[in-house]
Amino acid sequence: MHKVRTTIAVTIMTAAAVVLCGCGGGGSASIPSAPAKPDMHALGALLPTYTSQNVLDGQLWALIAGAGQNDPTKGILIGNVSVSNDSENLYVQYIIDEAGWAIDETHVYAGTQPPATRAPGQFPYKHDALSGVTTDEYIIPLLELGVGANDTLYIATHATVCTEGEASFVEGVLTTVTLWADQIIDAGTVTVAIVGDNLVVTYETAGGAQMTQTCLYVDTVPPDEPPDPTNFPYRHEVLGGVTTNEYSIPLSDLGVECGEPLYLAAYAALQNVLDYDGDGNLVYMAKTAWAEGDLIGECWWAMYFQVPITCEGGEVQCETAWAYGDYELPGQAWGWYFEYTVQ
Repeated sequence: MHKVRTTIAVTIMTAAAVVLCGCGGGGSASIPSAPAKPDMHALGALLPTYTSQNVLDGQLWALIAGAGQNDPTKGILIGNVSVSNDSENLYVQYIIDEAGWAIDETHVYAGTQPPATRAPGQFPYKHDALSGVTTDEYIIPLLELGVGANDTLYIATHATVCTEGEASFVEGVLTTVTLWADQIIDAGTVTVAIVGDNLVVTYETAGGAQMTQTCLYVDTVPPDEPPDPTNFPYRHEVLGGVTTNEYSIPLSDLGVECGEPLYLAAYAALQNVLDYDGDGNLVYMAKTAWAEGDLIGECWWAMYFQVPITCEGGEVQCETAWAYGDYELPGQAWGWYFEYTVQ
Protein backbone atom coordinates (compact mmCIF):
# COMPACT_ATOMS: atom_id res chain seq x y z
CA MET A 1 0.00 0.00 0.00
CA HIS A 2 5.72 3.28 -0.41
CA LYS A 3 3.64 6.38 -0.08
CA VAL A 4 4.89 9.30 -2.10
CA ARG A 5 4.34 12.46 -0.05
CA THR A 6 2.79 15.22 -2.13
CA THR A 7 4.65 18.43 -1.44
CA ILE A 8 2.38 21.43 -1.18
CA ALA A 9 3.39 24.12 -3.62
CA VAL A 10 5.35 27.05 -2.26
CA THR A 11 2.72 29.29 -3.75
CA ILE A 12 0.50 28.55 -0.76
CA MET A 13 2.63 30.93 1.24
CA THR A 14 1.92 33.70 -1.21
CA ALA A 15 -1.75 32.87 -1.46
CA ALA A 16 -2.34 32.98 2.28
CA ALA A 17 0.47 35.11 3.71
CA VAL A 18 -0.50 36.40 7.14
CA VAL A 19 1.03 39.29 9.05
CA LEU A 20 0.03 39.08 12.68
CA CYS A 21 -0.18 42.16 14.85
CA GLY A 22 -1.47 42.57 18.36
CA CYS A 23 -4.06 44.80 19.89
CA GLY A 24 -4.38 45.39 23.59
CA GLY A 25 -7.38 46.02 25.68
CA GLY A 26 -7.90 46.10 29.42
CA GLY A 27 -7.33 42.77 31.12
CA SER A 28 -8.67 40.66 28.26
CA ALA A 29 -6.50 38.33 26.20
CA SER A 30 -4.74 39.91 23.26
CA ILE A 31 -6.34 38.83 19.99
CA PRO A 32 -4.46 39.38 16.71
CA SER A 33 -6.25 41.46 14.16
CA ALA A 34 -7.74 39.25 11.47
CA PRO A 35 -6.49 39.49 7.90
CA ALA A 36 -8.80 38.63 5.05
CA LYS A 37 -9.74 34.96 5.13
CA PRO A 38 -7.95 32.91 2.47
CA ASP A 39 -10.24 31.61 -0.22
CA MET A 40 -9.89 27.85 0.15
CA HIS A 41 -11.23 27.19 -3.34
CA ALA A 42 -8.66 29.54 -4.87
CA LEU A 43 -5.97 28.21 -2.56
CA GLY A 44 -6.85 24.67 -3.53
CA ALA A 45 -6.38 25.54 -7.20
CA LEU A 46 -2.72 26.25 -6.39
CA LEU A 47 -2.23 22.87 -4.76
CA PRO A 48 -1.76 20.05 -7.26
CA THR A 49 -3.49 17.34 -5.23
CA TYR A 50 -6.48 19.39 -4.11
CA THR A 51 -9.34 17.82 -6.06
CA SER A 52 -12.31 17.89 -3.73
CA GLN A 53 -14.68 15.06 -4.64
CA ASN A 54 -17.42 16.27 -2.33
CA VAL A 55 -19.86 19.12 -2.67
CA LEU A 56 -20.01 20.76 0.73
CA ASP A 57 -21.96 23.73 1.97
CA GLY A 58 -20.26 26.39 4.03
CA GLN A 59 -16.66 27.54 4.10
CA LEU A 60 -13.89 25.12 3.16
CA TRP A 61 -10.54 25.02 4.94
CA ALA A 62 -7.66 22.96 3.59
CA LEU A 63 -6.75 20.02 5.86
CA ILE A 64 -2.95 19.71 5.89
CA ALA A 65 -0.95 16.89 7.51
CA GLY A 66 2.66 16.92 8.65
CA ALA A 67 3.29 20.68 8.31
CA GLY A 68 5.87 20.99 11.09
CA GLN A 69 6.73 24.49 12.35
CA ASN A 70 3.50 25.72 10.78
CA ASP A 71 5.07 25.58 7.33
CA PRO A 72 2.31 24.34 5.00
CA THR A 73 4.84 23.87 2.18
CA LYS A 74 6.24 20.91 4.17
CA GLY A 75 2.85 19.24 4.51
CA ILE A 76 0.47 17.04 2.60
CA LEU A 77 -2.91 18.33 1.50
CA ILE A 78 -5.22 15.42 2.35
CA GLY A 79 -8.68 16.98 2.21
CA ASN A 80 -10.70 19.76 3.75
CA VAL A 81 -12.85 20.82 6.65
CA SER A 82 -16.27 22.36 5.98
CA VAL A 83 -17.81 24.73 8.53
CA SER A 84 -21.45 25.83 8.29
CA ASN A 85 -24.44 26.49 10.49
CA ASP A 86 -28.21 26.74 10.55
CA SER A 87 -30.39 28.47 13.15
CA GLU A 88 -29.66 25.81 15.77
CA ASN A 89 -26.33 24.08 15.14
CA LEU A 90 -22.76 24.51 14.00
CA TYR A 91 -21.62 21.81 11.58
CA VAL A 92 -17.96 20.86 11.26
CA GLN A 93 -17.25 18.16 8.69
CA TYR A 94 -13.93 16.53 7.81
CA ILE A 95 -13.50 15.10 4.32
CA ILE A 96 -10.39 13.12 3.24
CA ASP A 97 -9.76 13.37 -0.51
CA GLU A 98 -6.20 12.06 -0.77
CA ALA A 99 -6.20 8.36 -1.64
CA GLY A 100 -4.80 6.02 0.99
CA TRP A 101 -5.34 8.35 3.96
CA ALA A 102 -7.97 7.90 6.67
CA ILE A 103 -8.92 9.43 10.02
CA ASP A 104 -8.05 7.83 13.33
CA GLU A 105 -9.31 10.60 15.65
CA THR A 106 -10.48 14.22 15.51
CA HIS A 107 -10.64 17.12 17.99
CA VAL A 108 -12.50 20.39 17.59
CA TYR A 109 -12.23 23.66 19.47
CA ALA A 110 -15.05 26.17 18.97
CA GLY A 111 -15.45 29.20 21.23
CA THR A 112 -15.82 32.94 21.46
CA GLN A 113 -12.18 33.31 22.51
CA PRO A 114 -9.13 31.91 20.69
CA PRO A 115 -7.90 28.52 21.93
CA ALA A 116 -5.35 28.80 24.72
CA THR A 117 -3.54 25.55 23.92
CA ARG A 118 -2.19 23.55 21.02
CA ALA A 119 -3.00 20.29 22.83
CA PRO A 120 -5.99 18.86 20.93
CA GLY A 121 -6.66 16.45 23.78
CA GLN A 122 -7.78 19.48 25.81
CA PHE A 123 -10.28 20.63 23.18
CA PRO A 124 -13.94 20.33 24.27
CA TYR A 125 -15.07 18.10 21.39
CA LYS A 126 -13.45 14.86 20.28
CA HIS A 127 -14.13 11.68 18.33
CA ASP A 128 -11.60 8.93 18.95
CA ALA A 129 -11.13 5.32 17.79
CA LEU A 130 -12.62 6.17 14.39
CA SER A 131 -10.80 3.21 12.83
CA GLY A 132 -9.94 4.64 9.45
CA VAL A 133 -12.95 6.63 8.26
CA THR A 134 -12.69 9.25 5.53
CA THR A 135 -15.44 11.55 6.82
CA ASP A 136 -16.33 12.78 10.29
CA GLU A 137 -18.91 15.34 11.39
CA TYR A 138 -19.63 17.35 14.53
CA ILE A 139 -23.03 18.89 15.24
CA ILE A 140 -22.63 21.46 18.01
CA PRO A 141 -25.65 23.44 19.33
CA LEU A 142 -25.18 27.20 18.94
CA LEU A 143 -26.89 27.62 22.30
CA GLU A 144 -24.12 25.54 23.87
CA LEU A 145 -21.55 27.88 22.32
CA GLY A 146 -23.48 30.99 23.40
CA VAL A 147 -23.57 32.54 19.93
CA GLY A 148 -26.08 33.64 17.34
CA ALA A 149 -26.17 35.21 13.90
CA ASN A 150 -23.23 37.51 13.07
CA ASP A 151 -21.25 36.42 16.14
CA THR A 152 -17.62 35.35 15.69
CA LEU A 153 -16.35 31.91 16.61
CA TYR A 154 -12.74 30.83 16.82
CA ILE A 155 -12.33 27.30 15.52
CA ALA A 156 -9.44 24.82 15.51
CA THR A 157 -9.88 21.44 13.83
CA HIS A 158 -7.30 18.71 14.45
CA ALA A 159 -7.10 15.15 13.15
CA THR A 160 -4.78 12.21 13.46
CA VAL A 161 -4.63 10.73 9.99
CA CYS A 162 -2.93 7.52 8.92
CA THR A 163 -1.83 5.84 5.73
CA GLU A 164 -0.46 2.38 5.10
CA GLY A 165 2.81 2.33 3.21
CA GLU A 166 2.97 0.17 0.13
CA ALA A 167 4.43 -3.26 0.76
CA SER A 168 6.98 -4.68 -1.66
CA PHE A 169 7.83 -8.29 -2.43
CA VAL A 170 11.05 -9.54 -0.85
CA GLU A 171 13.59 -10.24 -3.58
CA GLY A 172 15.90 -13.23 -3.76
CA VAL A 173 15.91 -16.96 -4.42
CA LEU A 174 12.79 -18.67 -3.09
CA THR A 175 13.75 -22.28 -3.79
CA THR A 176 15.82 -24.59 -5.98
CA VAL A 177 14.47 -28.08 -6.73
CA THR A 178 15.77 -31.04 -8.70
CA LEU A 179 14.62 -31.61 -12.27
CA TRP A 180 13.93 -35.34 -12.45
CA ALA A 181 13.94 -37.12 -15.81
CA ASP A 182 11.97 -40.33 -16.01
CA GLN A 183 11.40 -40.05 -12.22
CA ILE A 184 14.89 -41.26 -11.24
CA ILE A 185 17.52 -39.37 -13.27
CA ASP A 186 18.87 -36.12 -11.88
CA ALA A 187 18.80 -33.96 -15.01
CA GLY A 188 19.37 -30.53 -13.44
CA THR A 189 17.54 -27.94 -11.36
CA VAL A 190 14.68 -25.44 -11.42
CA THR A 191 15.26 -22.25 -9.44
CA VAL A 192 12.51 -19.80 -8.48
CA ALA A 193 13.41 -16.24 -7.50
CA ILE A 194 11.88 -12.78 -7.22
CA VAL A 195 13.82 -10.14 -9.13
CA GLY A 196 12.31 -6.68 -8.93
CA ASP A 197 8.59 -7.06 -9.61
CA ASN A 198 8.99 -10.33 -11.50
CA LEU A 199 8.93 -14.01 -10.68
CA VAL A 200 11.92 -15.57 -12.44
CA VAL A 201 11.94 -19.34 -13.03
CA THR A 202 15.21 -20.77 -14.37
CA TYR A 203 15.70 -24.29 -15.75
CA GLU A 204 19.29 -25.58 -15.85
CA THR A 205 20.21 -29.05 -17.08
CA ALA A 206 23.20 -31.15 -16.07
CA GLY A 207 25.11 -34.18 -17.34
CA GLY A 208 24.80 -33.23 -20.99
CA ALA A 209 20.97 -33.18 -21.02
CA GLN A 210 19.42 -30.56 -23.30
CA MET A 211 15.98 -28.99 -23.40
CA THR A 212 13.85 -28.98 -26.51
CA GLN A 213 10.69 -27.67 -24.81
CA THR A 214 9.63 -26.33 -21.41
CA CYS A 215 6.13 -25.75 -20.02
CA LEU A 216 5.43 -23.89 -16.80
CA TYR A 217 2.37 -23.63 -14.56
CA VAL A 218 2.27 -20.77 -12.02
CA ASP A 219 -0.85 -19.79 -10.10
CA THR A 220 -2.28 -19.13 -6.66
CA VAL A 221 -3.99 -22.55 -6.73
CA PRO A 222 -2.51 -26.01 -7.47
CA PRO A 223 -2.77 -27.40 -11.02
CA ASP A 224 -5.74 -29.53 -12.01
CA GLU A 225 -5.74 -33.13 -13.10
CA PRO A 226 -4.84 -34.43 -15.62
CA PRO A 227 -1.51 -32.57 -15.78
CA ASP A 228 -1.25 -31.73 -19.48
CA PRO A 229 1.82 -29.48 -19.80
CA THR A 230 0.85 -28.39 -23.32
CA ASN A 231 -2.05 -26.52 -21.70
CA PHE A 232 0.13 -24.72 -19.14
CA PRO A 233 -0.05 -20.92 -19.46
CA TYR A 234 3.68 -20.47 -20.09
CA ARG A 235 5.54 -22.43 -22.77
CA HIS A 236 8.83 -22.23 -24.62
CA GLU A 237 8.84 -24.52 -27.63
CA VAL A 238 11.40 -25.56 -30.28
CA LEU A 239 14.30 -24.67 -28.03
CA GLY A 240 16.76 -26.67 -30.10
CA GLY A 241 18.71 -28.26 -27.26
CA VAL A 242 19.53 -25.51 -24.73
CA THR A 243 20.87 -26.09 -21.25
CA THR A 244 19.36 -22.96 -19.66
CA ASN A 245 15.85 -21.63 -20.06
CA GLU A 246 14.28 -18.76 -18.14
CA TYR A 247 10.79 -17.34 -17.57
CA SER A 248 10.26 -13.84 -16.19
CA ILE A 249 6.63 -13.25 -15.17
CA PRO A 250 5.30 -9.98 -13.66
CA LEU A 251 3.96 -10.72 -10.20
CA SER A 252 1.10 -8.36 -10.95
CA ASP A 253 -0.05 -10.79 -13.65
CA LEU A 254 -0.28 -13.60 -11.10
CA GLY A 255 -2.54 -11.77 -8.65
CA VAL A 256 -0.54 -12.99 -5.66
CA GLU A 257 -0.87 -11.21 -2.31
CA CYS A 258 1.70 -10.86 0.42
CA GLY A 259 1.85 -13.99 2.55
CA GLU A 260 0.21 -16.21 -0.08
CA PRO A 261 1.99 -19.16 -1.73
CA LEU A 262 2.42 -19.66 -5.44
CA TYR A 263 2.07 -23.13 -6.93
CA LEU A 264 4.36 -24.18 -9.77
CA ALA A 265 4.63 -27.20 -12.06
CA ALA A 266 7.76 -27.17 -14.21
CA TYR A 267 7.94 -29.60 -17.13
CA ALA A 268 10.73 -30.12 -19.67
CA ALA A 269 11.24 -32.30 -22.74
CA LEU A 270 14.87 -33.41 -22.80
CA GLN A 271 17.28 -34.97 -25.24
CA ASN A 272 20.73 -36.49 -24.71
CA VAL A 273 19.81 -37.85 -21.27
CA LEU A 274 22.30 -40.51 -20.25
CA ASP A 275 20.46 -43.73 -19.34
CA TYR A 276 20.61 -47.48 -19.79
CA ASP A 277 18.94 -49.16 -22.74
CA GLY A 278 17.17 -52.52 -22.57
CA ASP A 279 20.49 -54.33 -22.84
CA GLY A 280 22.05 -52.41 -19.98
CA ASN A 281 24.17 -50.18 -22.20
CA LEU A 282 24.66 -46.47 -21.45
CA VAL A 283 23.06 -44.45 -24.22
CA TYR A 284 21.64 -40.98 -24.74
CA MET A 285 17.84 -40.88 -24.82
CA ALA A 286 14.92 -38.47 -25.02
CA LYS A 287 13.07 -38.10 -21.72
CA THR A 288 10.38 -36.04 -20.03
CA ALA A 289 11.20 -34.31 -16.75
CA TRP A 290 9.36 -32.62 -13.88
CA ALA A 291 10.63 -30.41 -11.09
CA GLU A 292 10.50 -32.20 -7.74
CA GLY A 293 7.42 -31.74 -5.59
CA ASP A 294 4.10 -33.35 -4.71
CA LEU A 295 2.30 -35.61 -7.19
CA ILE A 296 -0.50 -34.09 -9.22
CA GLY A 297 -3.17 -36.66 -8.42
CA GLU A 298 -2.49 -40.37 -7.99
CA CYS A 299 -2.29 -41.65 -11.55
CA TRP A 300 0.65 -39.63 -12.90
CA TRP A 301 4.18 -38.91 -11.78
CA ALA A 302 3.89 -35.24 -12.76
CA MET A 303 4.68 -32.99 -9.80
CA TYR A 304 4.07 -29.49 -8.50
CA PHE A 305 5.59 -27.49 -5.66
CA GLN A 306 4.87 -24.25 -3.86
CA VAL A 307 6.90 -21.21 -2.84
CA PRO A 308 6.06 -18.62 -0.16
CA ILE A 309 5.67 -15.00 -1.23
CA THR A 310 6.69 -12.59 1.51
CA CYS A 311 6.69 -8.82 1.64
CA GLU A 312 8.40 -6.04 3.52
CA GLY A 313 7.19 -2.57 4.32
CA GLY A 314 3.53 -1.64 4.42
CA GLU A 315 3.69 -0.18 7.92
CA VAL A 316 0.98 2.23 9.01
CA GLN A 317 2.24 5.80 9.27
CA CYS A 318 0.30 8.47 11.10
CA GLU A 319 0.50 12.26 10.98
CA THR A 320 -1.04 15.18 12.78
CA ALA A 321 -3.30 17.31 10.58
CA TRP A 322 -4.86 20.74 11.08
CA ALA A 323 -7.21 22.85 9.01
CA TYR A 324 -5.08 25.68 7.61
CA GLY A 325 -6.23 28.83 9.38
CA ASP A 326 -5.63 32.51 9.93
CA TYR A 327 -3.55 32.17 13.08
CA GLU A 328 -0.97 29.88 14.65
CA LEU A 329 -1.94 28.15 17.86
CA PRO A 330 0.04 29.12 20.96
CA GLY A 331 2.80 26.89 22.29
CA GLN A 332 5.73 24.90 20.97
CA ALA A 333 4.01 22.45 18.62
CA TRP A 334 2.32 23.41 15.37
CA GLY A 335 -1.28 24.05 14.43
CA TRP A 336 -3.70 26.73 13.28
CA TYR A 337 -7.08 28.19 14.11
CA PHE A 338 -9.42 30.47 12.17
CA GLU A 339 -12.41 32.76 12.55
CA TYR A 340 -15.93 31.86 11.50
CA THR A 341 -18.88 34.25 11.41
CA VAL A 342 -22.18 32.65 12.35
CA GLN A 343 -24.63 33.06 9.51
